[in-house]
Amino acid sequence: MIKKGRYLFVSVLLLLGLHPAWSAQNRKLDSLQKVLAASREDTGRVTVLIELGREWSFITPDSGLFCCKSAFELSEKLGWVSGLSRSYLMMGWCYDVKGDYIKALETYNKSLELARQAGSKKLTSSALGSIGLIYSNQGDYVKALDYFFPSLRMTEELNDKKLISIQLGNIANVYNQQGDYEKALDYYSRALKMKEDLGDKKGIARNLGNMGVAYKHLAASKGGDTKTKDSLYHLALANFLRAEEISEKIGHKSTMSTWMGDIGGVYEDMGDYPRALDYFLNALRLSRQLGQKNLTAIWLGDIGNLFTRMKEYDKAENYLKRSLQLYD
Repeated sequence: MIKKGRYLFVSVLLLLGLHPAWSAQNRKLDSLQKVLAASREDTGRVTVLIELGREWSFITPDSGLFCCKSAFELSEKLGWVSGLSRSYLMMGWCYDVKGDYIKALETYNKSLELARQAGSKKLTSSALGSIGLIYSNQGDYVKALDYFFPSLRMTEELNDKKLISIQLGNIANVYNQQGDYEKALDYYSRALKMKEDLGDKKGIARNLGNMGVAYKHLAASKGGDTKTKDSLYHLALANFLRAEEISEKIGHKSTMSTWMGDIGGVYEDMGDYPRALDYFLNALRLSRQLGQKNLTAIWLGDIGNLFTRMKEYDKAENYLKRSLQLYD
């Protein structure tokens, strides 16, 4: 069962993608290195260095930082303010990946200042959104919204559906974290419509899954209102099942495990323990297959908790111990 707080936030800097496959990433790096070797000392070279910084950030963020700093130095030499802003933006992402949120925030703010100086709405929106993500990850949701909303307004002025959908989703995630599930669902629905217009299957699945989380928490908040709870749990299931189906069709196995576990969590809350166990075990098998250590630990723990509810305490102890071992 995905715990509160595990919603899928998205950075503009990921360009709507998750961690690229290793072989594809190597090909991209090789291709960029060749372009860099043939490039002149101009704005095109800056762009290639920033893109190299992005690709390296997934492997060794320090190498990504080196590329971004080279891009910054060349932008400075060229007097290209937008290049300076873009360099700082990707530097901030590299610090973010390293977990150095203080440095990331400082660098994103420098990018924001330069983006405004350059008069670039797109860069300004990206910097605002990146700062918002830092605050949301730190649990400062009020401050996060102070940055997400201006970012959203700018993307709407640009009529950039990709960027609009990202900020709508991030705002929805904040409302979800704050327990304002109805507002969250409103923003998720708007983001989902954008993803459908764009034909973005991964984005559609992500928003459906996040809507499932919101419906599940909304159901749990209804106390003794059995009829409303049951209706909301079924809406959660419908969204999770659609997310799983889409992820399977596009071969996005890394999120399939998440949706399977979420479906198991809903069945557990509804008291259907056999179905819950079936989905948890499937999620566990897939997460192991994919080497997803964190998710494997979560599903082991959820199976242990489920066996506790079922009063099968020996099995519960076995799974919970295995879960703790992975966390250690």
